[in-house]
Amino acid sequence: MNLFIGMFFSFFTEYTSSFWEENWYLDDFDTAYNSYTRFLFLLSCRCTTVFPIARYRPSISPELRSLLSYIRALSFRLKRSHNCVFLKKIYALKKFAKLEIKRFFSHRIHKMLQYRNSSLPIASEF
Repeated sequence: MNLFIGMFFSFFTEYTSSFWEENWYLDDFDTAYNSYTRFLFLLSCRCTTVFPIARYRPSISPELRSLLSYIRALSFRLKRSHNCVFLKKIYALKKFAKLEIKRFFSHRIHKMLQYRNSSLPIASEF
């Protein structure tokens, strides 16, 4: 686990290095240095934070996750058996799942935008 965190930290800092190089030349040296050290501090805090599984909030509903799992299982069965009946069923299920996911996220975005300036708990997702 620590190896993964170290790899993520080094890849992320490598990915953002061009941004920080430009900031060294454009901003005041002290301001750029303070911003960079704050960025590294926040990144290290984020990389070492462990979220308990009890507080995990999946982005899609359990019904959609089970449907996607079922489609994946049928896809593996299709690879083993090469049955064209599975192909038609998988195609129809994938199409249905794609529409349901779009509907789910559009409804969720609409609901979040509706409540974003309120004091309700859903407003904290912004």
